[in-house]
Amino acid sequence: MPDSIYHLTLKSFANNSLLYYNIENHNDKSSLQTNLNNLISWSQKRQMHINASKCKTMRAMRITLSTSNITCPSYYFNNTHLDSVDSVKYLGFNIDHKLDFKNYIPGN
Repeated sequence: MPDSIYHLTLKSFANNSLLYYNIENHNDKSSLQTNLNNLISWSQKRQMHINASKCKTMRAMRITLSTSNITCPSYYFNNTHLDSVDSVKYLGFNIDHKLDFKNYIPGN
C-alpha cells in the first residue's frame, strides 16, 4: 500500500479485498475519498487493475436515536460512483450495516 494512504485498513485473501476506514467526523469523510484517489494512482502506476464495478460502500454502525438519520456520503473510485449497500458477503460471511450477526453465516 502506498505511504500516501492513511488509516485505511486492507484485508486480502486470494483475489478478495476489503478496505475499511473509521469515520469519526466530517474531515474523515473527505479523507476517505482522498485515500481512494491515492489508491487509484498507486494501482495505475503498478499496472494493477481494480474493477470499480465490483466495489461497494457500506456504513457499518450500531443504530441509535442519534445516528438513525445519518446518511452515507457518496464515494467514487476512478470516476465511478460506488453503490452503497446494506450488507456485503466477504469470504462466505454476510456482514450487515447494523453489525447484527443473525445472518452472519449463510443458511442461518
